[in-house]
Amino acid sequence: MEVMSRVVLTVSLLCWGICSSEAKVTCKDKNGGEVDWYILYKVPKLNNKALSGLEYFYIDSAKNEWPDPINNPKGVLAHTLQPLLAHKTETPDFGFISYNDQPAGCTADQVFGHSKGVVMMDKTTGVWLLHSTPHFPYDRKQGKLWPESGAQHAQTFICVTFTYSQFDQIGKHLQYIRAFPFDHYIPDGFHPVLKSVVKREDLKPALSPFLDQDLISLGRQKFKSFAKYISGSNNARDLYFHIAKDLKSNLFARTWRGSKENEESDCSDEGSIVYTIDFVEMTLNVDRKRVKMAAERQWRKRLTGLLL
Repeated sequence: MEVMSRVVLTVSLLCWGICSSEAKVTCKDKNGGEVDWYILYKVPKLNNKALSGLEYFYIDSAKNEWPDPINNPKGVLAHTLQPLLAHKTETPDFGFISYNDQPAGCTADQVFGHSKGVVMMDKTTGVWLLHSTPHFPYDRKQGKLWPESGAQHAQTFICVTFTYSQFDQIGKHLQYIRAFPFDHYIPDGFHPVLKSVVKREDLKPALSPFLDQDLISLGRQKFKSFAKYISGSNNARDLYFHIAKDLKSNLFARTWRGSKENEESDCSDEGSIVYTIDFVEMTLNVDRKRVKMAAERQWRKRLTGLLL
């Protein structure tokens, strides 16, 4: 079985690329340097392994490392979100949307998608930061970045720098997944679809509940995003099966299947396989020990199904 170099985060799949950027609103590394994309994996809190839950692994096209704690006020996330945190008041040249189905200080209705992220842009470039962390980021006016609850579980982040033109498609993606925007400002003259997102106007599909889009990063790397509109059908197939079918590849994912979790695997004719990740095993350079990052499990089957 061939394992392909792809990473899936909830509704988006990002393919690897070469970084190239000379812009203000971009993904940033721990030194504040501009990068085309990066991926973070934050470990869970494990007292028996002396892990505080703030350690994380960083990778971009040029390097991989274990930087300072993820809540560092001068770290990767702080540098990346600096344009957002610096805009305490609205200006006509900068827009953003912070969306989270588990925002700090309020609750999103279940009609909104199980999705989390930040988009921010000027009329030249912008950032799409997808993540899995509840209560992140705080309202920019509170001056707080990392939530106290953020250490308990493992979390993932994917950041990509795009040209401004790509945010028309990204806005459509956010409409499709019914993202819940808890903090936002889109100036007049920006893409109208972004205005629709902050007004919480979803985009009901005419035919298929799935939306596949090709995106190009600032560094000219090809990416692909996948979205699924909420379905009232109990027979609706999971997004991961659609991704595996589209890419013609086996897929490894850590996910929850709701009421289907105790049923048999979703099997059919011969095709790509969607595997459940039970744990992540990594080498910690800080102490040279191999540590198994045990995930909280709602079911224990390694094989979740076969794709049509």
